[in-house]
Amino acid sequence: MSLLSRLYLIFQHERTPLLVLLISALLTTGAWYIADNIARQRTAERFAFEIEEAKGRILRRMANYEQVLRGAAALFEAQLEGYPDRQAFQRYVQGLNTNEHFPGIQGIGFALMLQPGEVAPLEQKLQAEGFSQFKVSPPGQRPQYSAIIYLEPMDSRNLRAFGYDMYSESTRHAAMDLARDTGQTAVSGRVILKQETEQDIQAGFLMYLPVYRKNMPIQTLEQRRAALLGFVYSPFRARDLMTGILGLDMPEVAFHLYDDDGSKSSLLYDSEPDDEGKLNYPLFQSVTIELPNHQWTALFHSTPYLLQQTASHQPIMIAAGGAVLDILLFLSVFMINRNREAMRRLAEERGLQQAQSEASLAAIVAGSDDAIISKDLQGTVTSWNQGAENLFGFRADEMLGQSIFKIIPPDKYDEERRVFIDLIKHSNVQHIETLHQRKDGSLVEISATLSPIKDATGNIIGASKIARDISSRKKFERSLAIAKENADAANRAKSDFLANMSHEIRTPMNGVLGLSQLLASTELSKQQRDYLNNIQISARNLLAILNDILDYSKIEAGKLMLENMPFDLDKLLFGLSGLFAADAARKNIEFKIIKQAGMPSHYSGDPLRLNQILNNLLSNALKFTEKGSITLETRYYDEQLHFYVKDTGIGMGDEQRRHLFEAFHQADTSTSRKYGGTGLGLSICKRLVEIMQGEISVQSQIGKGSEFHFYIHAETIQQNDKSLDKSWQLKGLRILIADDDSHALLSLQERLNSWGMHVVTCTDGQSAWLEMQNAAGRGTPFDLTLLDWQMPQMDGISLARKIRNAENISHCSHNPLIMMVTAFGREALLHNSPDLHLDAVLEKPVNPSYLLDSILNILGTRAADNSEEGELERARLRCTPIQGKHILLVEDNEINQLVAQSILQGLGLEVTLAENGKIAVDKIKSNHYDLILMDLQMPVMDGFEASRKIRQIYNDKQLPIIAMTAAAMEKDRMQSSAAGMNDHIAKPVDIDRLCDALLQWIN
Repeated sequence: MSLLSRLYLIFQHERTPLLVLLISALLTTGAWYIADNIARQRTAERFAFEIEEAKGRILRRMANYEQVLRGAAALFEAQLEGYPDRQAFQRYVQGLNTNEHFPGIQGIGFALMLQPGEVAPLEQKLQAEGFSQFKVSPPGQRPQYSAIIYLEPMDSRNLRAFGYDMYSESTRHAAMDLARDTGQTAVSGRVILKQETEQDIQAGFLMYLPVYRKNMPIQTLEQRRAALLGFVYSPFRARDLMTGILGLDMPEVAFHLYDDDGSKSSLLYDSEPDDEGKLNYPLFQSVTIELPNHQWTALFHSTPYLLQQTASHQPIMIAAGGAVLDILLFLSVFMINRNREAMRRLAEERGLQQAQSEASLAAIVAGSDDAIISKDLQGTVTSWNQGAENLFGFRADEMLGQSIFKIIPPDKYDEERRVFIDLIKHSNVQHIETLHQRKDGSLVEISATLSPIKDATGNIIGASKIARDISSRKKFERSLAIAKENADAANRAKSDFLANMSHEIRTPMNGVLGLSQLLASTELSKQQRDYLNNIQISARNLLAILNDILDYSKIEAGKLMLENMPFDLDKLLFGLSGLFAADAARKNIEFKIIKQAGMPSHYSGDPLRLNQILNNLLSNALKFTEKGSITLETRYYDEQLHFYVKDTGIGMGDEQRRHLFEAFHQADTSTSRKYGGTGLGLSICKRLVEIMQGEISVQSQIGKGSEFHFYIHAETIQQNDKSLDKSWQLKGLRILIADDDSHALLSLQERLNSWGMHVVTCTDGQSAWLEMQNAAGRGTPFDLTLLDWQMPQMDGISLARKIRNAENISHCSHNPLIMMVTAFGREALLHNSPDLHLDAVLEKPVNPSYLLDSILNILGTRAADNSEEGELERARLRCTPIQGKHILLVEDNEINQLVAQSILQGLGLEVTLAENGKIAVDKIKSNHYDLILMDLQMPVMDGFEASRKIRQIYNDKQLPIIAMTAAAMEKDRMQSSAAGMNDHIAKPVDIDRLCDALLQWIN
């Protein structure tokens, strides 16, 4: 008898249902016991998960805050020296948007380390910056201080900590020392923050990251202590922080958070401060949270909510359900035979549904536009849909049972095998873009996705491939690449065109400007000199347009490099005065330069580009102003040089101002017709200012003039004022200054007082005349008078005539020297007073060095410069130390040969000409030269190759080679240096620049 037959007989027995009921009850009891244990284990696992989740959130958030501090430290490391200014620090913190991205943080600050002697200067500095109540607190003498000088956001709460010496408190002190010595972030112990008020006092802590001084070693403990500049840090209120981290998302657990040891006095945070019985809950765990150079202890316990969620009614339900199942099982035994036919019919229905599902899937595969292919482990095709027929041209009966390599090009065999092996090895989906072969032999670009095919036991038995034609997309991508290459080629062509045009224009411009300079040193009639001046002005305007185009091109390409060198602002302003004062006087416009009282003179930066910005703004002011005045005012604060260019010209409307700094844009279309210009100048100014870490803006009204304001970052440098070496000779002299301009009057008074003179000031000619008479009557006449030309009622010329004609003044033992000061140009003054003997004429703004030299000159203490000498004559005097030196001039252009030879010989130098680089190389083999001026683009042998060959002869660079060329692009300078040249002078040649280079490189 078979087993099934025996079971059937058992089920027919009358006691079988009771036996089944007993066995089922035992099984139900066992199931209840297991379910109860599982529920308890699930509760414990959920409790452990919630603990890890809370710990992970805390650690991730603290890691984010650490990155915020590292970003702040990077801001300090980016400084060349010192630390960033307050505005830069504010911009960094505002850019973080801490409320949205880093909730819970109270602020980001910087504490500066101080020695006792540095506290008072710091307080004075911050009070001068506008923090009138700033003091380092708490008061008292300590060996070292760490005062908070930055803390953003600077709200009322954070302001309470401003100036606090965190080194004065032991817990903060310990964390700061730990951060300093390790060079890493350190978290402090529990403290009450200085930001706390009388309400809602919370425990807190701080996070510190050390900031070291630039260019100091920090490899050892002693080096780190010596290099410490201060700390970037963040304060935290513990309850606010934990609420921000955990919020209301974790009701299943509650916890105490302790600082370090878990004692009651070190409690940082309690999630349920009003629940006294929380430690009696069944689940409880102590967790250590490791922080940077610190640790916290968290005591977690379960909440009733956790038990409600996890301690479910499953065991009871199992017991109740088991009883029902017992009865059902009992009935099932009875009904089993009756239901056999129904089960058979059900099986048949499910088989039909599966067949229908498989048919639907087959229909989807067959109807897909994509090629869907299957293959076995041997690479034999097992399925081939209509999409595959359309894509590859093979019918299904041509591919089924065939090798997949029938559609794989030979050079892709290895790729197909490698992808298939990787698919089988890792059982992962593969995505590739490759080539397959059609029936006609043509290749098609496809995107293929390969997936493993597994049997019922999970073993891989083959692979399916879904392939899509991507030929059109690939063609489009290739067209984009070609377009990009063409655009790059166009950019290169543009750069080459600019370089060639620069060279081609600069070469004849060098001849025009050079010959005009030479011509200016000859005897000319007034009309001829006027014509010559107009030629020079037109040539320089053309050169300015060329320079604007080249500068704009370099800025757009991101290749404009700034210099960083010491410069004297006074000399720069004096040069601008000499450049614009005469033109302003010709238009009867008053030109003034006002410098902030006590402002330093020496800075580090790029004086050439700064001069370019000011030159452009002043040129525009002069161009668009027909009457009134032009003022250049300069101030310095917060390591920023501020400039204000004000005029009383035509002004602009709102719409014109909005587009003013755009390239090739002018106020209106009539502007270029009436005033000229390319529309590039202000655009270049804006970009230069931004590169120099500043901003530029304009305020203007139509008919009421304009005011341009810009600032740049500039650090002051300590440099001895060379004029002080000679100023002792002026000590004790009595000086009278008469000027109705209060700014000019104060500036002159401060300068002369600093040289030890006794100065009396007057604001008009009449009061100055009375002072002169009174001083003569007392027997203490003035030694020198500085008179402004344009004053109300009695101008400077009238006052000077009265002084010269007054017997009690002009014939006394101290005949006063008269210096006239004018903002309207020297030539205009001399034209208006040809019969008046003046000892000196100075143009506003008065340069201190030039003022001192002028006073010493008229006092007879040193030889005077002849201000009437031409530019070439002044350059010849500068080059006295190198006169007689032998120069090899390498130049192929005949006009430029003439210009350069004439200038060099006019400087007192001996010149030998070489028409190209090969002749130059031959000449140096048999002759001695002190310096070579080398053109770059020449026939036979260019300047680059000639320089390289010369360096093979003089490989120690003792023979200086200076490129003097119309190739003025940055790449030309770099190529010149790479070829062994020492310097680069762009044509048209500036005589002063040439003198500088000759004096520098000739030993």
